[in-house]
Amino acid sequence: MEECEDLCNRVKNGMLKRPTVTELEQKARTLHEDITKHWISRELALLRRRIDQANEKGWRREYPF
Repeated sequence: MEECEDLCNRVKNGMLKRPTVTELEQKARTLHEDITKHWISRELALLRRRIDQANEKGWRREYPF
């Protein structure tokens, strides 16, 4: 929320030009792509850990030494 207020104040003071709809749409698309790409890599890492844990649990059950 503070970032939005800071951006509004900068535009009002003339430090930044007012962003156009096209610029905002482009930034939203870029942000969405970044979030999606990082989400997939995080999910893959989580799945790898869970697979490893399941394998380890299976090994312990099979070989309880």
